[in-house]
Amino acid sequence: LSEWFPPYNVSNDFKPQFETEAEAALRSLGRNPKFDHFHKLRVQCGKRPKNASSNCKPNIEPCLFNLHVDPCEYNNVAKMYPKIVRKLWQKIILLNQTSVKPANTETDKCADPNLHENSWTYWTPKSC
Repeated sequence: LSEWFPPYNVSNDFKPQFETEAEAALRSLGRNPKFDHFHKLRVQCGKRPKNASSNCKPNIEPCLFNLHVDPCEYNNVAKMYPKIVRKLWQKIILLNQTSVKPANTETDKCADPNLHENSWTYWTPKSC
């Protein structure tokens, strides 16, 4: 995950890969999804700036980003806010103590965001 940045110049045309039963029911009532709403939710990062930080190495130490000023996660501010990092790390430790092992540990090729307009979303076998 180190040095990962989203694909550049990927089409932002959000269209469903398949029609769900809920969507079909809404359409039968004359209510259509407003896909322009999804466009507003997406962050437009563009190319990685040359001055972007390269100090995030998540496989070595935690990273922290200020999503209000840096929604594309270009600048790691973990060293500037060590108290926040420690507080979040403690929360992760507590959550890990109560976590349950997943029942299904096999990988699912349908989970690939590239199959869903580069979005993390739900899927069905028909959608991939």
